[in-house]
Amino acid sequence: MAQEMAAKEAAEKKREKEEKKKERERAKAEKERKRKERQAKRDAKAASTGSSSKAAKSKSGGNELTSRKLFQRIKYILKGADTDTLTTKSVRKALEAHFEQSLKDRKKEVNSLIVQALSTKQSRGGKKKTTSKGRKKKASKTSGRKRKRAVDEEEETEPKKKSGFLTVEYDLSDDLARLVGCKRANRPTITKGLWDYAKKNGLKDPEDGRLFILDAAFKKVIGKELEKDTGQQDKVRGFSVQKYIKSHLTRVK
Repeated sequence: MAQEMAAKEAAEKKREKEEKKKERERAKAEKERKRKERQAKRDAKAASTGSSSKAAKSKSGGNELTSRKLFQRIKYILKGADTDTLTTKSVRKALEAHFEQSLKDRKKEVNSLIVQALSTKQSRGGKKKTTSKGRKKKASKTSGRKRKRAVDEEEETEPKKKSGFLTVEYDLSDDLARLVGCKRANRPTITKGLWDYAKKNGLKDPEDGRLFILDAAFKKVIGKELEKDTGQQDKVRGFSVQKYIKSHLTRVK
């Protein structure tokens, strides 16, 4: 009787041991199945990302998205934009939508190109209209063809003037030099220096990031011109700073 009981207990233990082993095997198989599912999803996502990258590359002409392409597109965006309501973020989003690429890792580069393009736009804004009107008034019936030819030749060479404009240097007044950090610079460098000064000294308006709150040093440079234009000396739009510093610039001959 005792032997039968012992044999039953041994058989029961053996059965329990086998059940546990089977349970462990089922758990291992389930874990492996889930691992394969996750790997399949990762592979599918990688394939999808790869095809999206190829499509974006195809749209941009199969070439790398260079700074030059970004700059040209930024100039196009700024051409008809209201700089009083424009933000660097909105420009970057427009670029991402056009090129179908994320530009988060090139944020600093894009911001620098925006400042450069904006400096060119603001500084050359009124010149073109004046020149165009002057040409129309001076045009005569007898020399119309010659003048038209001369205008065409000037327009052909105009891109060279634009590219050269960015390298034109100015001597800065002492007050402006304290903000920018140098005594001589071109307009893109001056604009970047003013933006860096505002960021470094925490002058960006917390309620509206497009505005700079003027400290004493900033007011000394643009305060009077800003008050003439807006009736106040407390805040200025970052995109509008360039037009208030003209009296502090002397072009280097």
